[in-house]
Amino acid sequence: MRSTPPQSRRPGPWLAALRALAALVLAACVPAAHAGPADGVKVAPATPGAVRFTVTVPAPELTVIDREQNIDRLNLDGYAANGMPGTPVLPARILTVAIPPVGEVHLTAAATEAVAYEGVYLAPFPAMDKNGKAVAAPRRLAAYGAKGSATPVGARLLGVTWMRN
Repeated sequence: MRSTPPQSRRPGPWLAALRALAALVLAACVPAAHAGPADGVKVAPATPGAVRFTVTVPAPELTVIDREQNIDRLNLDGYAANGMPGTPVLPARILTVAIPPVGEVHLTAAATEAVAYEGVYLAPFPAMDKNGKAVAAPRRLAAYGAKGSATPVGARLLGVTWMRN
């Protein structure tokens, strides 16, 4: 297992999306819930119209899982594997923030210290067989050949819903 990419791998577009979670700003009317912040989350003082917090993304850990095809597995502490079968496995994290029941909710994210690597081929997300077991899925070449964004989306609002007390 290696914790950092080898010297021959140069910065590229894929890791920028992962590091883009570094700073998040959530517009809201009151501070986040009184529960303690999650690992890597630092809550800033609230303003009358916003809740602000910073998410520190841990350093990536790349593990070679197939030397012949040069396929790596990407791990980020505290993040879960996410993807569709055959697409690159990307780490994801969901943060829940309490807000009042009135007012508009939107999310703004800004990335800092983005780092990217070229020459890294991420393992495809597995498929499930009829018994619910993970099985190897062929790579969807269109997903691997898609060009990345120079300004990747660091976070997105999944939804707004009610929570019980």
